[in-house]
Amino acid sequence: MKNNLTLFALCFFVVLSANAVAQDTLLPGKTVFQELYQRPEEVVELTIETPFRNIIQKKGLEELKKATLRYTGGDGQPVQHELQIRARGNRRKEVCYFPPLKMKFSKSLLTQAGYAPFHEIKLANSCRPGEINNLYLFKEYLGYRLYNLVSPYSFRVKLAKITYLDVDRERQSTELYAILIEPEAELCARLGAQVIERKLTWRFCRTLSPRSNGGFSIHDRQYRLEPLQPAQHGHDQGARKVQADRHPLRL
Repeated sequence: MKNNLTLFALCFFVVLSANAVAQDTLLPGKTVFQELYQRPEEVVELTIETPFRNIIQKKGLEELKKATLRYTGGDGQPVQHELQIRARGNRRKEVCYFPPLKMKFSKSLLTQAGYAPFHEIKLANSCRPGEINNLYLFKEYLGYRLYNLVSPYSFRVKLAKITYLDVDRERQSTELYAILIEPEAELCARLGAQVIERKLTWRFCRTLSPRSNGGFSIHDRQYRLEPLQPAQHGHDQGARKVQADRHPLRL
């Protein structure tokens, strides 16, 4: 067990030290995720004020709750965003005490603050309290980072340590590790692409491969690349359209 943990720690260090392929040239401006992703520390610290216990107790309803997000910006100054947050996911939401969450920002407030209007960021919390659950989360994060090294067609992620302050319980705090996941719309903008959804059976999903369909896959989606007319996005001829097929077993 000790040797396995040592090997994992070594792989973790190597991956975090490597530079993943990530092109930001097609983004229309800075984004909240990009601001956090580009922080030099490997684990960014965030504070979220929200009725956290209520979200956990009613996670099946996925009700939007008001929240305040705070962190330190790239210039060292405090940053604050007013937003809404809710539980998300399917199977993980059912089995985990701390459900994965989705932060929804106001597009108008983002624009006023000088950000591009990519207004949704997913995050995956540690499933339950305890070091073993943190280890599971770190392994999931490692999987994302390894995929970044293999292909540019992959979601960027940032490891975070989040302090949740429960506004309904005298600001009682809960500290969790979490993975911040690049918004899909931001990924498509970064790659000069667009996503088209289509339902797909699980059996067919398993048979698809990048070599057979000229595309690629990320999580529960199969993406297919098709040329776009440059005038549609105002980019060079390298612009692409991405067709994504979703199977019904999404976590």
